Amino acid sequence: MEEIITVNGQQYKIESTVPLTQVQRNETIKQLYEKNTISTLAPTCSASSKLVGNIVTVGSTPSGGTPLYTVAFQKNGVPFKTFPGVPEATNVSTTYTLISTDVGSQVFSVVITDSCATGAKTTTESCTVSVALPCNVPVANFTLT
Repeated sequence: MEEIITVNGQQYKIESTVPLTQVQRNETIKQLYEKNTISTLAPTCSASSKLVGNIVTVGSTPSGGTPLYTVAFQKNGVPFKTFPGVPEATNVSTTYTLISTDVGSQVFSVVITDSCATGAKTTTESCTVSVALPCNVPVANFTLT
């Protein structure tokens, strides 16, 4: 037997040797709905402190939900790079160079929005980076007379 089940605008073909009962159908829909959520690779905050002038690299590999995705990288809630039309399991990344006004705590985030026909779903993951001014080498102003 073959049955088509639609979840969030996406069709799934279910094959079984006997017709599904309503309970089995409902459980299958529940499992598909739970699977049909957006996920990213877990955020990795390998460096929690950086200096002005350092480069921060942010990246994400969206999956789940309904492709294609819009991937937006943000600093403190303000997008600084957006990638529309990203296919599932495709890694996207970009860099940001820290400047003097970034001194203090900065929250870098990825916001992923899917293309679900019945209402796009969004997920966000963030990492906080502490930014400091680099220490300058002291000037000796040494003299010998």
